[in-house]
Amino acid sequence: MPDSNPLCGLLHCQHPLDPNQTDVQFVSPSDSHYELMEIARQLEGIRLIVEALPRAFRDGANLDARGRMLVAAAMGAVAFQKDLGVVHSMAHPLSTLCGLHHGLANALCLVAGMRFCGDRKPGLYRRVGIACGLGVLDMPDRQADQQTIDFIERFLAGLGLADRLANHGVKTDHLDALVRQAVEDPCHKTNAVPVTAGDFRTLFSAVL
Repeated sequence: MPDSNPLCGLLHCQHPLDPNQTDVQFVSPSDSHYELMEIARQLEGIRLIVEALPRAFRDGANLDARGRMLVAAAMGAVAFQKDLGVVHSMAHPLSTLCGLHHGLANALCLVAGMRFCGDRKPGLYRRVGIACGLGVLDMPDRQADQQTIDFIERFLAGLGLADRLANHGVKTDHLDALVRQAVEDPCHKTNAVPVTAGDFRTLFSAVL
């Protein structure tokens, strides 16, 4: 298993990045002020993680970076009261059926999950891109999403997480059970876009 430091850090990154979290349009009129507070926490948590996690990964004795990650983790823990999405519904069965560390399972599914949601709801990741320090404010929706997702993909690769599920013992024989448990998992019920069993099969296959 890879060093657990970046995996735990990436787990905190998944909480604000899983696609319900970044969906401002998911806010309901009765809960708008509460939900906007959670969105603010999510985006600041992402900013902190993008800045601090590579430093903590390179030097585990860097207390400033580790302290910032603690703050980001606390923000993510509060923010996911807004619910999660498709990436966590994929990660849960990968941990229970295949024994993957929860942070690793999320990291390996994150880019595929973001692409799936961004294709169906353009503009979903503009605010994430801004939180990552990207100049996506005035870009067309799809371009802003693409720039943001490409950045996240490079960010993960820089932490040694540009891997595939097959390299961690996941086999095509697992697909039926993975899809079944992902469909039963409640997290995708609040995803930014609907997810079907067929979608889960396609997503798992894409990262296998």
